[in-house]
Parts: sequence; structure tokens; C-alpha cells
Amino acid sequence: MPPQKGAAEMNRVMTKTEITKQKKLLPAIVLAMCCTHLYAASLNSRLQEPQEKQREQSAKQGEHPRALLFEAMTLYKEKQYVESIRKLERSLALNEQDPDVYKLIGLNLVSLGKEDLAGRYFESAVELAPHDFMARYYLALYQLNDKQFERAEASSQAVIKINPKYVDVYLVLGVAQEELGQEAKALQTYQQAINIAEQQPLKTEMPALYLARLLISLQRYEQSLPPLQKVVAINPKSAEALTLIGLVLCRLERYGEAIPSLQEAVGLAPQDKSPHYILMSIYKKQGNTSQAEREMQIFRALEANEKKK
Repeated sequence: MPPQKGAAEMNRVMTKTEITKQKKLLPAIVLAMCCTHLYAASLNSRLQEPQEKQREQSAKQGEHPRALLFEAMTLYKEKQYVESIRKLERSLALNEQDPDVYKLIGLNLVSLGKEDLAGRYFESAVELAPHDFMARYYLALYQLNDKQFERAEASSQAVIKINPKYVDVYLVLGVAQEELGQEAKALQTYQQAINIAEQQPLKTEMPALYLARLLISLQRYEQSLPPLQKVVAINPKSAEALTLIGLVLCRLERYGEAIPSLQEAVGLAPQDKSPHYILMSIYKKQGNTSQAEREMQIFRALEANEKKK
């Protein structure tokens, strides 16, 4: 079926929804980026502080490296990232061979928006513990976000060799494959993730959502509906899945079925402009001018609010 009039504009509106896959990979690493210039300056100076001085200070205080690590973990969970790094630096001063310390420093740096510094700590963790699949997973995530797609693919494959049942890494691998133009491989990877999640069983909708996103981008709309329905079955409050169902049904000209899904998405995510735009398009095609104008007004108001932030 040829694209309907306005499809290009709908693609533009939905771009934000479709590219969020890189931002939803894993809550443990995809955290709020909140580092101020003051924090950044403090952080850089701390990282450059001579380790000998830190070693002497830690020895005087009778600190134990693992105890410092556990304290740093608590600070990390409390989002006190700079203080967590300070504890970890003191732990490293006493023991430079603990891969867990390097991993946590990397995660803290990501949380502070210092991804450019995080990579070398994940690499160090992998060097110290080559069979630690989480260290390799964090490295793969870093490489993906740094657009090192071939390396991210290789790191993800290494994780799978160590722990083939770790579902999240298949999502990283799939995104890397998409970015490398290997859509057929990515489709297989996401299906693998779905199968593994069902075998465990894990209550996660993400593999099916990733599969559906890719199918939609390939304009394979009918094929995208079953994974989208699976997402909603697992997570009925997934506004993104409901919006994508509405988009797909719109593309298939099944307008009567699309409207309830989009209205439900609006109720779950009232600040999301995308379902309003699709509803506007549907009402316009149906000749419902007043409803189409209402949805366009809401869409423009939400878009204006986004620009203010």
C-alpha cells in the first residue's frame, strides 16, 4: 500500500518515539544527566589526584577497599555520584585490581554526564575480569552510545557467549545491528530475546517493543501488530505501544480500530504529543474537521511546552 498523504509528517512526529530505543536500554546505566560545570571541574581534579596521596590517607583512616566499595554503592543508589567516586578512588588506592570498583566509577561517570571518561573504566573492568558479563555489557552500552557500533556488536556477542540468557544484551546487539544496516540480523536478535524472556520467564515487554519498532521502520505494518499486542499484554500501561498500534492501524487505514488505542495512550501519557497528531490525521481523513482541529491545537500546545523546557 502506498503511503497516505501526510505520512512523511507522521514519520517526523513519530521519530522521537522510534529512536528512544537507545535511551531505554537499561535503567542501571541510562540515568539522568545532571552534571554542572562545578561538578565536572571537581570531578576532573579528583580523578587526577595522585594515588599515592590517597593511599596514605586511606591507610591512616584504617579503611578497607571492599568496605569503601559498599559505601560507594550506597551513595550511587542515593544519586550522590561525586561522593561515590571519591569513595571508589580511595578503594582503588588500596587495591587497583578490583573490577567492581572500575565498573561503578564508570556508572557514576555516566550518571554525571561524563561518558567520555566512563569508557576507559569499563575497559579496565573487562581487562581485569574478562569473564564478567556485566562489565562487558556496560562496555557494550558505552560503545553503542558513543556510536562505536561495530565494537558494540562485538562486545554484545562476547556477553552472549558468557551468559546467553541475559536478555538485555540482545537489545544492545540488535540496535548495533540496526545502525550497521543489518536489519535482518536485528530482527532475528530481537526474536531471540523474546524467546529467551519467555523461557525464563521474564515479565519484560522490551524485546517485543524493539522488534515492533524495527518492523514499523521497515513499513512491515501487519507484522508489527502481534509484537505490539504482546507488549500491551505484558504491560497494559505502555503508552508507547498503544501509540504505535494506533499509528500502524492508521497506516493500514483501519481508523475505527486506531482511535481507541490512541485515546488510551493519551490517557496514559497526556504530555505526549504524538497520539494527538495521529488522531488529527485520522479525523481529517474521516472528514471530522472540528475534532481534527481540536487535536491539532492540543498537539501545538504540547509542542510549544516541549520547546520551553
